[in-house]
Amino acid sequence: MLSNSSIDKNIWVKILRALEEYKTSRGILAGDIEKAIHACIAAVTTSLQKLVALSRAPPLSWNSLRSSAAVELKDLVQPYVELLEACISVDPALCRAAFASILNISSGTTSANFVDVYFPLLKAMPKVLQKYDLTIVSSPFDELAQELIALYLHHVLHTSTVSRHPDIRILGCGCEDCKHLDSFMVGPETQQLLRFPGARRIHVEGRVRDASDLVSYTIIESGSPYGIKITKLPHVVVVGHWTVRVKYAKMFLRMIGNETVLQKLMGDRYANVLLALGGKKQFSAGGSSPTHASASHDPSNPPLHEDTLTPTIPTNSDMPRTLKRKH
Repeated sequence: MLSNSSIDKNIWVKILRALEEYKTSRGILAGDIEKAIHACIAAVTTSLQKLVALSRAPPLSWNSLRSSAAVELKDLVQPYVELLEACISVDPALCRAAFASILNISSGTTSANFVDVYFPLLKAMPKVLQKYDLTIVSSPFDELAQELIALYLHHVLHTSTVSRHPDIRILGCGCEDCKHLDSFMVGPETQQLLRFPGARRIHVEGRVRDASDLVSYTIIESGSPYGIKITKLPHVVVVGHWTVRVKYAKMFLRMIGNETVLQKLMGDRYANVLLALGGKKQFSAGGSSPTHASASHDPSNPPLHEDTLTPTIPTNSDMPRTLKRKH
């Protein structure tokens, strides 16, 4: 089960020993065993945060690739998935501490954490759950799903009155060339090629280079004049234009389950999910656990039909990360 992850193997030894003691004690979580399990969960989560921060670090120079210590985003959560599987094999209830830990991950914005951590986790979980005859509506995994839905709808989808995420800002200086850049940043497009001669291209490149938290770029040396291909980073795409945010919100929800599963998970709050998707009311991140009753449908808020879920969730590994400079 254990992979060649960057997590210290001593941590895995400790967690497996603690889980074995828990199993042999027949579910009696003695103080020392509990401390060992929670310490291991904290260690794995801390390591995950460091890997996420490393993956987001900008290149050291214009032509340098990321450090050899860098990791693929798809591999970031693998140690955490293995931790969950170890806990499930003994007692699924032990996963609650792991959920609390990963939900409190402190690096980056909520939208960036979804792209880097929560999306990959959700993609990996079904295979693990199926192995133990569990589903996302099984306890305590339903609790994680409810928390992630609330986080996404409240912080990433937000409301239709907010056209730009707080991180998204005007990049240009106000000149005619920069207006093309600013129009791109507030629009639904994820990538744009701008061509300017000489000094004008260098000027726009400088504005883009100073926004490495929002976009990546490459210089296109074919054609005349040379161009700048600018790509929004995943968290910017996810929270950009309202219609784009709604599409990605529906895609995210489908990662968790179909409409029946979502209604079962959210209970009475499913009506609020539909209101949030319709732009009528921001979803509240707080609230008690849902009561599992059928949510009434607002006719103006249609269910999550398949044909509305055409976009694919972008991943950082899909995006160019190397910044090139050429005059």
